[in-house]
Amino acid sequence: MNHKSSGISHKRQPTNIRERFWRQQGFELIAGVDEVGVGAWAGPMVVAACILKYPRRLAGVRDSKELTAKKRAELYEKILSNSLTYAVAFVSSKIIDHRGLSVANHLAVNLAISRLNPRPDFILLDGRFTHGLKQSAEAIIDGDAKEVVIAAASIIAKVTRDRMMGVYAKEYPQYQFEQHKGYGTKLHYAAMREHGPCPIHRKSFLKSVIDKGAKGR
Repeated sequence: MNHKSSGISHKRQPTNIRERFWRQQGFELIAGVDEVGVGAWAGPMVVAACILKYPRRLAGVRDSKELTAKKRAELYEKILSNSLTYAVAFVSSKIIDHRGLSVANHLAVNLAISRLNPRPDFILLDGRFTHGLKQSAEAIIDGDAKEVVIAAASIIAKVTRDRMMGVYAKEYPQYQFEQHKGYGTKLHYAAMREHGPCPIHRKSFLKSVIDKGAKGR
């Protein structure tokens, strides 16, 4: 049973309207799922899934892109302590190059959900697709800005990936991954022009990037 919302974009505190709706339909263990790093030039794509304790108090949780790094780190710890279960999965740049972004996303979403214990009986995902899940699910456009449980997953995913990119920054200091986290900035483009790609760059992305140049981010 898959459903999709109309998805009106807005910038307000997320609610649990859809989670409450599905609880009224008899579902109890409702997981939120979100991914980060989809459009990056380098590094993994990371997917997080979580089931929050219900009811809970998570003031300040919102789309990870709207938060500072400091605030995300604070909320990350708060979310983990208010989660019944959470899990993270990632796909490397090599897998993305070999399988393609869509398949890699599908694999990571399903893997993250499979790692949840207890297993959810309903899934709320950010985006347009439910990735062929066997569980009942709803895909919500801009879901990380609308539903608290998806926003919580977005923060877990973002903090996890940023920390991974911090490790890569020490391994490949010439690219300054700590500054742009592998996304397409002018700084990143200049480093690639000077040094060429490193092992965590997505070669399938860079063929067109080098030709067109960086637009900045």
